[in-house]
Amino acid sequence: MRPPLAIAAGLAGLVALWTRLHNARHYPADWGFDASFNWQYIAALARRFALPPPDAGWSTGDPPLYFALGALLMRAAPNRLILVPLLNVALGLAIAALAYTLVRRAAPEDRTRPWLAAGLVLYLPAHVQMSAMVNEEMLAAALTSTALLLLASPRRRSEADAAG
Repeated sequence: MRPPLAIAAGLAGLVALWTRLHNARHYPADWGFDASFNWQYIAALARRFALPPPDAGWSTGDPPLYFALGALLMRAAPNRLILVPLLNVALGLAIAALAYTLVRRAAPEDRTRPWLAAGLVLYLPAHVQMSAMVNEEMLAAALTSTALLLLASPRRRSEADAAG
């Protein structure tokens, strides 16, 4: 990547990081898709660390991995509720890194395209908004992105070619 593009990509990355950290700190905790129910689920898991019945609340029928991770963060630092939204910030940044890696593998000769892919993810308005909310969607997107990256791995392609 040429130096001016590298500087621009670095600045854009820093702005994206700052935006997410700012939003995680200042976004009202009860805003977002099912946020109050998600917080209740996380708090219940942090107290008892046992899954409630699926019909015990609005969010308790959702897959529990994200909520269990949030409960672990709440247990580890009970006075640091900011850690739960920061989990989504980390997941959102991971999705951008996965997009970069996938496009880099697909077009190794093109140094600009992977940065554009990561930038599109980082600046997609819905992605910016979801990175500040307490919800399981960012974990689902990160796991899906990881699955796509693994499916597109060079090893898998060579195995498929060998199989005919």
